Amino acid sequence: MNTLVNFCRQQNIPEIQINSLQCTYHQQSPVWWYTKPMFLYSMLNRALRMLDMEVMIKLGFFIRSLHLQLKQLHQEQSANFQQAFTVYRGQELSQQDFQNLRNSKGGLLSFNNFLST
Repeated sequence: MNTLVNFCRQQNIPEIQINSLQCTYHQQSPVWWYTKPMFLYSMLNRALRMLDMEVMIKLGFFIRSLHLQLKQLHQEQSANFQQAFTVYRGQELSQQDFQNLRNSKGGLLSFNNFLST
């Protein structure tokens, strides 16, 4: 936590958000922190999208906690569903990127952002 706090101060994250995270992190779940409108969501998604290992390492404890909670929630909730179901996720694309996506129908698609659907 201290490594992340120091890094956040270097990144000019508002001190009130840093203090909130530092003082109350263990009072809430990782999913709660991820969905809270503050820097964690954007910092994590940017690091994953840009493959920024420095930031990912600093967020390592949070990534692990978030993964474990999502895994637990999946195990608890998947028992309620007997059949597979479809979920959708919106993504803003330029017209050129959208056309490239349409042209690659039937091909492989790769992305490196965290799916929060």
